[in-house]
Amino acid sequence: MMDIEKLRNMRLIPFESPFYFVHLHGLEVTDELAQEIRKNTTNLPHGKKLYGFDLGGITEVSGFDLGGFTGFLSQHSRFHNWVQDLSNRKHRRLIERFKGKTTFDIAKALNFIDQHTTMQSRKMYSLQIIDPVFLRAFSGVDLPHPDTPEIKNNLLLTEINITMGLLRIRGFKFLTPFISSIPYRNFFNYNEMNQFNMVGLDDSEVRKTFFGPRKLLSLEDVKWIREHFGWLYNGYINGEIRGMKAFEDAFAMILNNIYANDDQVRYSIAWSGLESLLKPPSINIGRNMKHRMCFDNLISEEKAQILWKYRNKVMHGDLSEKQKKNLPKLSEQLHDLLCSYTAFFIEQKIVPTKKNLDKRFGKFLEIRCRDCNEILKCHNCEKANDDDKI
Repeated sequence: MMDIEKLRNMRLIPFESPFYFVHLHGLEVTDELAQEIRKNTTNLPHGKKLYGFDLGGITEVSGFDLGGFTGFLSQHSRFHNWVQDLSNRKHRRLIERFKGKTTFDIAKALNFIDQHTTMQSRKMYSLQIIDPVFLRAFSGVDLPHPDTPEIKNNLLLTEINITMGLLRIRGFKFLTPFISSIPYRNFFNYNEMNQFNMVGLDDSEVRKTFFGPRKLLSLEDVKWIREHFGWLYNGYINGEIRGMKAFEDAFAMILNNIYANDDQVRYSIAWSGLESLLKPPSINIGRNMKHRMCFDNLISEEKAQILWKYRNKVMHGDLSEKQKKNLPKLSEQLHDLLCSYTAFFIEQKIVPTKKNLDKRFGKFLEIRCRDCNEILKCHNCEKANDDDKI
């Protein structure tokens, strides 16, 4: 059964429009995927209303889904050239449109003006969320009807969060979206004065989030997301599937990596997410954690040993100058391991409860002295742990 109490505690979207757009800033797609998105986009009939819904100036609907029920990947044109010129007289329309909004909203909107929204060759992409009632009337698809607007909004937000989590572990960790009832491009459309709603979803400074090699969203990525979305969604919503909160925690730590500037913080965040996912026993945690990290050959035993060593150094603030220089690279490797293990568990349909993982990985127990109760240690291993193997 649906966990109603859990839904009530989640963040709400003020769904007063048949459409919401989750702006995926910086996302770029392959030419093949761009063609598929356009092929699955339908122009709406001219007019302000359709099936009793106020269209709010929206002229087309995307039908290119990412595995969800109401979320579709939509493609939009870049901004006009004058948008970058904040002294341009046309910006008075932007100010008028934001009347009644918070200063944070307009700051968030302006924060996304950069090469990914103003270069002529760019396209902007959004996850277009469509009200299920409108979608049912428009497409004829027999969608379930949520009992209350509150439940509907929470179901839609769950779909957004899962889709964003899957995109990030697929390699698009830079995504820091916000939600609005019109596409981001329309914020600066001089000829439109329609009012809109805006919700800050993730609040990172976007210019700090682009790093690493350029990656294009492909049809292969979409196929993977579609294949695994349903299992995750049912696990989040269906109270009978226990242990799925571990994925929520992993997704949260993957997102939090974007916010952190300090490498020690980034390392701690990634380790927290990995430990939450692998759930090592509290007894002999080091040996159990290293065993679980390399159990599925996602990382070597030597690398697991190094990451564990740095975990202890970071936790106790005991890093040498050489280790501090190595930390940015290791923080990135640890973050990638968290993404890899999250993806692996999803692909294998492993529900990461403590019982499931103890059965899968086994447990190493501590061996203590009968007289003094001290943990017995191997002299050779202790010596090896002191060596810096970087």
